[in-house]
Order: sequence, then structure tokens, then C-alpha cells
Amino acid sequence: MNVSIFARRAVSPDAAHHRVAAPRRSLARHAALALATVALTGLAQAAPGGGPPGPEQNTLQDGFWDDPAVWELGLVPTDWMDGSIAYIRHNVRVDADGAVSFAFVGVGGQFGSITQEGGDLECFQMVVGRSASAYVEQAAGTSTAVSVIVGNAHDATYFLDGGSLVTESLSLGGIPGQPGPGDGNVFIEGGSLTVTQDLLVHAGSKLRFGPVSDGETIVQAGSVEFMTGSEIEFFPGYEAQTGDAWDVVVSSTPIVGLPDLEQPAPFLELAYDLSDPNVLRVVVIDSVWPVWTDLGGGSPGVNGVPTLTGLEVPLVEGAPAQLDLGAAPASGFVLFIGSLTSTPLPALGGTVHAYPWTIQILAVTDGAGGLSVGTTWPGGVPAGTDFYVQVICEDGTVPDGLTLSNALVATTP
Repeated sequence: MNVSIFARRAVSPDAAHHRVAAPRRSLARHAALALATVALTGLAQAAPGGGPPGPEQNTLQDGFWDDPAVWELGLVPTDWMDGSIAYIRHNVRVDADGAVSFAFVGVGGQFGSITQEGGDLECFQMVVGRSASAYVEQAAGTSTAVSVIVGNAHDATYFLDGGSLVTESLSLGGIPGQPGPGDGNVFIEGGSLTVTQDLLVHAGSKLRFGPVSDGETIVQAGSVEFMTGSEIEFFPGYEAQTGDAWDVVVSSTPIVGLPDLEQPAPFLELAYDLSDPNVLRVVVIDSVWPVWTDLGGGSPGVNGVPTLTGLEVPLVEGAPAQLDLGAAPASGFVLFIGSLTSTPLPALGGTVHAYPWTIQILAVTDGAGGLSVGTTWPGGVPAGTDFYVQVICEDGTVPDGLTLSNALVATTP
């Protein structure tokens, strides 16, 4: 069944109109009352004194550490940042200069995490994932080491999104020549990574990268070896275009081994350019980014969560625009709602993203609980306009009598 997306109702004979007029009003009124109730409840909880209290902040103050060698739950006191060994547990922050001989992140079977917010941290060796899983975020400042091991006995991640990491040796997934049971991952979204001597990536471990400005090298290294089963992966969330290229790793000697190149399909198709043996370059040979983004928010009904998908054609003047609904109740009333803004509202067991809506279309699903609505995209819609759409389904099997499909959003190019 095809219905114009901008029509207020399907075109039908007068008799048919009379038959559906009452249910239309009932469904729209039911949806409006349910959403209004939820909105008023939310406003009441947000008022002073309303709703549950927020979580208490639990951080330690400078000088309040039980053991200078054990860092956890707060900002590392400057006075205790210099020492021989630091056992780093969870929720540790660093923002001042300091030096330790050994930094072990993830110890005693407890997950370890540390964020460097500033300052310069020097150490002889840093082991991330020594005896428990661990996570390091380099947000600012500089970390300098002779040796860094990410992932040894346990899985571990070093996330570089600012500042810089400089080390003579970097080994992912175990010590050089001795792979561990844990995988080591280095995610590079910003900042810089320099390995002056040896970079080794064991099987199961990966480098994940995102774009950097002006063609800057992502990893500068001395010698590089990728073991069979190691991986390179493009960081999600960046709309790369055909022809874009990154020098992921640049080595002063020919690179040994070739990691598996994880394809972020269906959006991008990547390939290696191996014209220079000292450079691991990744090139986008095709890019097809989705028009519609799934925001979720659906709630289950008789056939599960109703699914809403959009035709992957850019919303330009004259282009076909189509939405397809599935897994809704068979031969039931549904209300398509559309909005140019989104104020997410928890309701009906899900979240209404197309709220407050300015477009609504009442329709009836087919015998399989499906429906398609479509139109030709009009002219005059400014570039960068967001269009949110979702469906409210009448479903007698759930307490509220209504369920939600997932929400979609598209932006005009």
C-alpha cells in the first residue's frame, strides 16, 4: 500500500472515509493523551524536589591515598606521582608532571583505567592489562616510555584522542616474541603516536584510526611488524569520501607483514596502497554513506519491535523518498509522525524522537503488518535540514494499547 508522505489521509471514497474517521480520531487522541501524560510526569519529576536524587560524587582528595603506590578513584596527588612503581586500578586522573619507573594498569584482578588530562608522565615501562583488563585515555599532555605493552594477560585498550605518546617500543597483545592471551588495541582519534624503535602487533590485536588534519602521519615508527591475524580498522563516525587516504603507519624500514583490513561496510570500501614499502597507506576506493540514521526508541508489540527503514537516496529535489514499516500488527492503524526537531520523550515503552511532531499520517498496515509510504522530495528545502520520523502503532496486546517503531533521521545535503 502506498500513501503520500505529506498527505493528511489516504484518498478514498466517502464511504471508506466515514468508516475510518472514528478510529483515526481514537488513535490520534490515544497517542496524544499517552504522550501528554508522560510529558507532564517528566516535568513533575524535574521540578525542585521531584524525582530521585542524583548519584553522589566519590573522588579522593590530594594526600588522601592509603598507599602511594596504589592509584585509584581520583586525581593523582602531585606529591606522590614520583616513585618506583604505580599500581593503577580504576578511575584515575593525571594532570601534572610526574615520573615512575613502572606503571601497571589493571592489577590484582581489578579493572584499571587512567586518563591523562595534562602534564607529562614519564616511565620506564607501562603495562596496560597486566593482571586485569585495562583502559588508558591520553586526552592531553605527553606520556614518554622506554617500553609500552598493551594487552598481555588480559585485553586492554590505549585510546589516544589528544596529547602524545612517545615510546621506544610498543607491543600489542603480549611482550615481543611472546604473545599473551589478551588482545591489545590502540585507538587513535587525535594526538600523535611515535615509536622510535619497534612496533609489534600480535594476532588478534589491532590499530584503529581516524582522520587527522592535513595528511599528518598517524603512527611514526622505526621498524614495524604485523603478525598474521593482526588488524587495521577505520574509526567509525567519520564521513570519509572516495579518494581519501591515510598514512596509518610510516616506518624508517620496510614494514613486515600485512594486517587484515577491516571493512566498515556498507558505508566504505577500503584498500591498501603499498607502493611505498615503508608506508602502510589506507585509501577509500568507494563510499556510500546512509541517508537515514536509526535512532532506536522502538517498543515491542505482538510481532516484536516495529521496524522502520528509509530508501537510501539523498533527499534532493525530485528524488524519491520512501519509508517502509514492518513487524507492526496486521491490518492495524498506524500513525506516522514527522518533525524537524527532536526532543526525545520516554513513552509507550520506548522513546519518541520525532517529538514534538508537526506532520502526521494515519494509515492501515497490510495483512503481514507492513506498509510503505512515499513521495517525491520537494524543492526549496534548505541544506542541513533534519527530518525525524517515527510510527505509533495500535496494538491491543500491550498495556498502553500502542507501540513505537524505531525512529529515523535524515539530513538534506
